[in-house]
Amino acid sequence: MKQDTVRIPPSRSGVSLKIGTKILALVGFLLALLGTVSAISIWQMNKIGMEIEEIAQREIPLMRDLTEITIHQLEQAINFERAFRAGEIMIDHAGAREEFDKAVRTFKDLTGKIETEFGQVKAIVQSALDANMPEDERQEFLAMLTMLDFLDAEHKDYDRLARMAFKLIAAGKLEQALALLPMIEVEQEDLDHQLEKMLLKVESSTEDDVNRIDEHEQFAILLLVVITGIALITGIIVAIYLVRRSITQPLNEIVTGLEALGADDMSVEVKVYSNDEIGAVAKAYADFKKSLIEAKSLQISRQHFEDLSKELARSNDELQQFAIVASHDLQEPLRKVQAFGDRLKVSYSDVLDERGLDYLTRMQAAAQRMEALINDLLDFARVTSRAKPFTRVDLGKLMGELVADLEVQIKESGARIEIGKLPTLDADPSQMRQLFQNLIGNALKYRRQDVPPVIRIVSQAKPGKGRHPKHGRKTSHRI
Repeated sequence: MKQDTVRIPPSRSGVSLKIGTKILALVGFLLALLGTVSAISIWQMNKIGMEIEEIAQREIPLMRDLTEITIHQLEQAINFERAFRAGEIMIDHAGAREEFDKAVRTFKDLTGKIETEFGQVKAIVQSALDANMPEDERQEFLAMLTMLDFLDAEHKDYDRLARMAFKLIAAGKLEQALALLPMIEVEQEDLDHQLEKMLLKVESSTEDDVNRIDEHEQFAILLLVVITGIALITGIIVAIYLVRRSITQPLNEIVTGLEALGADDMSVEVKVYSNDEIGAVAKAYADFKKSLIEAKSLQISRQHFEDLSKELARSNDELQQFAIVASHDLQEPLRKVQAFGDRLKVSYSDVLDERGLDYLTRMQAAAQRMEALINDLLDFARVTSRAKPFTRVDLGKLMGELVADLEVQIKESGARIEIGKLPTLDADPSQMRQLFQNLIGNALKYRRQDVPPVIRIVSQAKPGKGRHPKHGRKTSHRI
């Protein structure tokens, strides 16, 4: 099992939006893009509409008035012909006079209409010049205004010559009127030609404007397609980025981490990108991983403890077997020492002096204590299999035996052992012997050089809690 220290990486920002808020923000962003595209579409359509309206307000009235001027000019030419024919036969036919006067009146009325229409056309052109327009269009309208002034002046010349002819005919001067006829016809033809040229020019200008509007429309469509494409691509990129960064990538990492945990792999780390719902799941994963690692560690520790317990049990068994064998092996020579000591005491007590008997007595006492130690060792080796019951232990007597056992060390160190009144306790005799032997032995061993040690062993009784089943009220001792 792979393990790794659990560490929850800090989120990239202290405050993060919830997933629902992010989705609403994304929808709002897309709606803003859609609104931008719609606004640009409306702006372009409005621009094209204004251009169409400008053509409708400028080009159409201009064409209409020029067409009316042309029609009225033709009507004037027709009425001039009528008046001239009536003037030729007016001498011989009295009824022709009325037709002549009628044609002249119509001619004059048409002159007034044409002059008015020329004024309207000039006003339309001047209004266009006053408005903002490209320089090429301005030059075109300036040329148109110049041509209108020329046509207006030429029409006035034509009208002046025609009126002079009418006066001559009315005065009976037909020959003089016929002399003016070539000049009038030249003026009329030139006027008709210039009007036709003017109409063609206006028609061409209108066609150019229509083509320009068509180009603007095509550009607007292309612009809308490009902006829509950019908005769509931008929206998709932003949506993919937000979804991958906020949802897909964190979820994939969490899934990968869970799969690794399922495979008992603790090395996979899941980052916390934000403090939203998915960030909470990532933190929960980290907490779960930490708990799982602790559980695994506890399981390993428990297994290790069980292995150590088994090893300790095996070592205790071996120690017990060794202690049993060793105690049995030591008891045999000890019994011989005790047996020969008893024989020396029985057979040679009369031969030995007082010091020899003292040495023999000490040897036998040491052998007895050696026997007790061997038995205690055997009992201690069996402590794991059965408990040894406490017995009454006289600490004063036990201390006397220990001082006797440590006589050599005490003499070598020059120590002085002071033993006060010690109590009798319920305890394990071997353990109490081992305890005090270690304490006195350490005191003799770990001392200042050239300073004889003084060892005092005293007891202070203190009433305890509860009662002893055999000895009455319990008493605690501080030694």
